[in-house]
Amino acid sequence: MSRSRWLSVLVAALVLTAGCTQFSGPEKQLSVAVSDASTAVTTSQLGLTQYGRHRTTAAVASTTLTDMMAQVDKAAQSAGLISVTTRKQTALRTRALADIGAAKQAILDAQTVIDRIPGSPSIGEAKRSLSQASDSLETLSNKLPEPR
Repeated sequence: MSRSRWLSVLVAALVLTAGCTQFSGPEKQLSVAVSDASTAVTTSQLGLTQYGRHRTTAAVASTTLTDMMAQVDKAAQSAGLISVTTRKQTALRTRALADIGAAKQAILDAQTVIDRIPGSPSIGEAKRSLSQASDSLETLSNKLPEPR
């Protein structure tokens, strides 16, 4: 193989490798965790809305929220276990954990509405809390690579 041909193959291989690894690592892993939490919040919003419109029972809505809480817990655990090596990655992980934590609290608030616990927020307040969590996760998601 000629030197120029070998060099061309090497450059092509490096470009392909860089393209493949560009979206791997901590940012990609954070993106998956944030996406999973965002999906859980959206599903929780739907469950709470259906409950508020009397289109589902408290039992179904409660089960939905319980399942989504488990998904958010897994997302938080995944984000917390990601190894970071730069300040930017550290800041992104910290933000992801905070936003996922806010999502968890919003789902817990929605659960207290469904369970009719005295002193719980109103259904409107729980919806706003879920909406704010969703917006925060979406804003963060826009700073990360596509999750999958």
